Amino acid sequence: MSLPEFSGGFSGKQAKSLNTLYTLSITMESISLKLDNELLKAMDKNLKKNLYSTRTEFIRDAIRHKLTEQEKQEALKKLAALKGSLKGKARMSSEEAGEFAFKKIAKKHGIKLE
Repeated sequence: MSLPEFSGGFSGKQAKSLNTLYTLSITMESISLKLDNELLKAMDKNLKKNLYSTRTEFIRDAIRHKLTEQEKQEALKKLAALKGSLKGKARMSSEEAGEFAFKKIAKKHGIKLE
């Protein structure tokens, strides 16, 4: 689906940035979230400390991090199951398995590693 362009009288980088924000506002779904005061205070403290501009940005990053960690744990479980099936063949250490899982997750998310 092609989305309409929005320029609002701007040109160049400004128009591109506005189009990105416009696209995000159309393609993202809003949710409601309730947090207790202690968690909210801790989030706000970390928000400033880690230079997040908004609570939404902080929450999105926290969710991405949690999903990545869960994928890493699933990959490690699969590797552990495979490790036992190698019998007599080359085996991975836990460190090698972790590195392998990290590379697999990075590749899945389009992150280029050195």
